[in-house]
Amino acid sequence: MPRAGQYVQQIEGYKAFIPNKLPPTPETLMDQETWNLLSQADRALGRLDGATDALPNPDLFVFMYVRKEAVLSSQIEGTQASLFLTISKNIALNTTITFRLFGIVVTGRVG
Repeated sequence: MPRAGQYVQQIEGYKAFIPNKLPPTPETLMDQETWNLLSQADRALGRLDGATDALPNPDLFVFMYVRKEAVLSSQIEGTQASLFLTISKNIALNTTITFRLFGIVVTGRVG
């Protein structure tokens, strides 16, 4: 059995990843290299957390990032969707998204 878990066929036709119970067997060995990598990852998360303090609206940042990712994914899949189209559809469906956001997308300027 793989260390992290296994894929199990579901009745609906897809495979679901079922993780093994914790703690892992055999136990994870924490050598100096692993501690160094863990420390680097912890510092990177701290920098990312600090960067969010500089954002005037983190939710807007995440909203735009998810939409941009949708556009890139559609290009990979061979379909075409523009950032303008994905956001305008959301504005039509969600009245909490203001026209200020729409203006930011069109002009690229905040304010």
